[in-house]
Amino acid sequence: MKFSEHPASSRIKVMIIGDSGSGKTTALASLANAGYKLRILDFDSGLDILHHYLEEPDNVNYHTFDVHDPTSPDKAAAMTLNWEGLGPIAETGPNDVLVLDTATAFGQCIESFEAKKNKDGRKSSWEAQKKANHFLQFLTGPSVPCNVIVNTHYRLVENEVTGQMKAYPEVVGRALALNVGRLFNNIWRLAVKRVGKEEVRVLLTQSDSYMTLKCSAPTVIEAEEPLDLADIFNRMKGKTS
Repeated sequence: MKFSEHPASSRIKVMIIGDSGSGKTTALASLANAGYKLRILDFDSGLDILHHYLEEPDNVNYHTFDVHDPTSPDKAAAMTLNWEGLGPIAETGPNDVLVLDTATAFGQCIESFEAKKNKDGRKSSWEAQKKANHFLQFLTGPSVPCNVIVNTHYRLVENEVTGQMKAYPEVVGRALALNVGRLFNNIWRLAVKRVGKEEVRVLLTQSDSYMTLKCSAPTVIEAEEPLDLADIFNRMKGKTS
């Protein structure tokens, strides 16, 4: 296959990390308003905020999952494959965006179920990490041809040698936190900076001492970007306004 046929320019798969209330869900509105079609797997029950920012609500389809229902992760996987009324994921394209909001709550749902199945805490944690990792591998793999956004919170992990604390994506378990980033070509962090008397939300796309980040289009996307996902996606895809 010629590299000119590589799908990187047509679809973006990104993990976005941030505290609760930092703007992970709100940021989705710009994509819908710009014409992208969103399918949101909602495990956080935090979509209310979108009402205040959506100009094109018909561009957003969602399903809210009960995190106390042990079948919710499997239902989410099934819905991903074939969303009723929208069709199979295999038929999506560069204008579609599948969102998991958040992988943290998704992982906690799996972990809670596995803990009830297995009295051995280490085994239940391992099984939960394996299942969560399997789903994320599917989302970032070639079977999902559309754009993918996975929102997560973060956890602090201490380096056993240096004692330095560093932030990692929180899905389920320490081991997965340290390794899940390998599945994504883009890992961005939401941050809040003060500009005068105002607090402004921005996206960080390059690593610092606090967290390892990465961007698949470093010549197009700055290390710090305004929180406008539609603009970032369009520039990465080579679209002009």
